[in-house]
Amino acid sequence: MSSPTSRARNRALLIGRGEPALALVKQALPAPAWAVRLVDLAADAAPGMAEGPDVVILDGFAGGQPMLDLLPKLRGLDARAGTPLVLLLGNDAPDLVTAAYAAGVADVLVAPVSAASLADRVDFQLRSAQLGGPARPQGQELLQAQRLGGTGSWTLASLSGLMHWSPEAERLLGVPVGAGPRSLEAFMRLVPEEERDELRHALEHCAEQGRPVAARHRLRLEGGGERWLEQSVEPIRSQRSTIGRRATVREITAQRESELELRREAGHDPLTKLASRALLLARLREAMDDARKDGLHVALLHVSLDRFRSVNQTLGHAFGDRILQHVAHVLARVAESHGAGREDVARLAGDEFAVILPRLAEPDEASVIGRQLLEALAAPTRIGHQEVRLSASVGIAVHPDDGAAADALLQHADLAALHAKQVGHGRLQPFRQAMGKAAVRRFTLEAELRNALERGELRVAYQPRVAASDGRIVGVEALVRWDHLVLGRVSPREFIPIAEQTGLVGQIGSFVLVNACRDAKQLEQRGHPLAVSVNVSSWQFANTNVWEVVTAALRDSGLPPERLELEITESLVLEGSNDPDVAFRDLRGIGVRIALDDFGTGYSSLSYVSRFPIDVLKIDRSIVREVDSDPSAERVARAVVGLAHSLDMRVVAEGVDADAQAEVLRRIGCDELQGFSICESVRLEELFELLERDAFGKKTQLGVIALQSVPLRGQGGDSQGGDGV
Repeated sequence: MSSPTSRARNRALLIGRGEPALALVKQALPAPAWAVRLVDLAADAAPGMAEGPDVVILDGFAGGQPMLDLLPKLRGLDARAGTPLVLLLGNDAPDLVTAAYAAGVADVLVAPVSAASLADRVDFQLRSAQLGGPARPQGQELLQAQRLGGTGSWTLASLSGLMHWSPEAERLLGVPVGAGPRSLEAFMRLVPEEERDELRHALEHCAEQGRPVAARHRLRLEGGGERWLEQSVEPIRSQRSTIGRRATVREITAQRESELELRREAGHDPLTKLASRALLLARLREAMDDARKDGLHVALLHVSLDRFRSVNQTLGHAFGDRILQHVAHVLARVAESHGAGREDVARLAGDEFAVILPRLAEPDEASVIGRQLLEALAAPTRIGHQEVRLSASVGIAVHPDDGAAADALLQHADLAALHAKQVGHGRLQPFRQAMGKAAVRRFTLEAELRNALERGELRVAYQPRVAASDGRIVGVEALVRWDHLVLGRVSPREFIPIAEQTGLVGQIGSFVLVNACRDAKQLEQRGHPLAVSVNVSSWQFANTNVWEVVTAALRDSGLPPERLELEITESLVLEGSNDPDVAFRDLRGIGVRIALDDFGTGYSSLSYVSRFPIDVLKIDRSIVREVDSDPSAERVARAVVGLAHSLDMRVVAEGVDADAQAEVLRRIGCDELQGFSICESVRLEELFELLERDAFGKKTQLGVIALQSVPLRGQGGDSQGGDGV
């Protein structure tokens, strides 16, 4: 709203009882363009009037007569002798309207009053005052104000049915001055037929209920084309009857086009042109209503791309955007081939999509289509100079069995997709009721994990690593364990992913690192100088200064840097968070060793293993598990050992759960072994006892390590393996 004065802000004085009038006025006259001052009805209005407000608004919602009684005093305090007075009345006081105008009020609004209506009236009064005095609903002043503000007006007499249009209103109608329609029906013929009933109903409601109404509609122009108009209509009353209606009219064509464009943008993803989440839910509700009528099913597929973040960070966001557009095309093609439309496919967020499959005869059809979708995504395609094969995790929820409401169906499909991703990549997972229970448990664990450190429920356990040649303990891996007072032992497989997703892994990782360095120093002081390995997550590299954290732990514990080994994963190297290559080299420069964990699970391992400063390769348990039964697994393990040794790296096999596995690994030249068949994770004192007894020093005839004096599972040991921070 433009200001009629030279001040930076307009000032409004509100006299009344506070809410709800204050909230209405602040919405209609928002800061910083307006400064609104509230003066209670019982207080002295003189200080407020002395500030020279541009408009005075009187809150008569709870009773208009006290406001009318106050008018003479306000006029006496009005130094400008023309400040517009706008009166707000409740819908039970229409008989005060005439008295208010007679008392000098510039305008009256009767409840319900919208913020837009109040803003328009105030704007009208200010523009009129700028032309030379307070507004009156008549005469040349009104016409000048309408021309200035681009608004017109009309009046309709109830008895005669005659309409009178101001010149500006006739301009908005696209007709010559004096040629405006003389009846309501004549005006209605200018309105598109499909909008006439709604407009007529609004006008009738104004007359019958005696309340202001607002209406938006299109108007057909005589020369062709159309424009949008907004009308604020109010009754003209005499005593207790409505004798007519009057309205202000303004063009909102540009505003309407902007609103429609924003709605289109909000309804569709700008990158893929697919439907948004809101549009998807609306379409899903329609599909569910339609299916219920014929006893059919509706399936919702939640599609989550696998490892898309790595694509963005290795090949760039522009390439990632092209992949997302390709995925949108594939999903739409598969959906359309099964009777769905493009509007049934949506991009939910990032690398997550959804597909509605309407009118299915049987729920199992969803799984068949889901597999076709996975096959279509996995088909090789060339994007730029890259050949791409995509993988996704797909969750399926079917109405009505898996959800009666659209929101519930989407939530359940999401849970199923999350479960599919946790199991492995490229999976299809229908929703199961147990997943809902799993979600509740996850929520509980997240809440409890936030306070686990403070309660002292987390501890560090150590799993020995032994030399494959003679069984000596040559190092240990530090693992975090959680013993909850009520839930009992919580598996790292449950709480580590939660810690990574919530950022708690930073605190937990620091806790493990500090304790591991301190405990390793104790072992050294007791005559057992072992190397200790600690897992470092990609979250820690992305969100903390790993150099400072590691060097502080070494300094505080007194542990020599060469006794510390940091374990990282392939995904961290691929993502490149905070330039880990630089951090690795800095840490190696002071003697810290770097180990690559889970080697063999990524898709580009051999391309970077020689480029990064790595001292140790840890063969993933998925390879170790088959090494004694699958010749191809043995060949892979042998190749990894050969590669590592050619690069002067040591090789550790983790997850060794059987003596036969240990024998094969020893034979192919693996340097160290770690796993259940060697020893479970143990507490620090238990580890010291093992070292004192030299529990791993004796070998069998075959050269496989014999387990002597090792705590049995459930009797002092820890059966949760090598998972941990």
